[in-house]
Amino acid sequence: MRCFFFFVAMGLLVNDLQAQRIDYPPGFARLLEQCDLVWFEPLDAGYRDTYQNSDNPVMCDLALRSPKEKLEIRLKIIPWLNRDVKTQAPNVITWRALTDVAVNDDDNLISGIQLSQEEARERFGADMALMYFFKPKPIFSNYPFCRMLALAKAGKATVLVFYFFEDENNPALDYRLELIGFNRGKS
Repeated sequence: MRCFFFFVAMGLLVNDLQAQRIDYPPGFARLLEQCDLVWFEPLDAGYRDTYQNSDNPVMCDLALRSPKEKLEIRLKIIPWLNRDVKTQAPNVITWRALTDVAVNDDDNLISGIQLSQEEARERFGADMALMYFFKPKPIFSNYPFCRMLALAKAGKATVLVFYFFEDENNPALDYRLELIGFNRGKS
């Protein structure tokens, strides 16, 4: 009888783990490797990949949603290409994404924070880390709020992470902040 309960419990555990599985887009692992990025997959809170509408102004490489944490996370990685000057300007990339995604009328404010170079390196292995808070345009998200994290490392990539949410006090915002970063073991 104990064996029966053990196998039933193991079956439920396997089903739960399969429900947590994220289907990554083709080439995502290769993109992480190419840009020397480390991805910390959120294995808890029921995160699942979510469909991206091709009409969005900023296409994302990965989109995840957790009903439990009431948070949607979208990720865009722009590799540094020596032959393409546009990929070597993280401030311009960040600003363009911000103006594409944020509602930019007189009634809505955009606030930003630049982390010190020391904190950017320590937390994300990055040369630059910026955070913005704003209301997203309806074409991009139905959520009322967005936090955008922009990371950059010379010679590697610029990474944009969008966190869409309803509650400004959502603890998952801080808990999920460091899902991605540059490999600290390499220069």
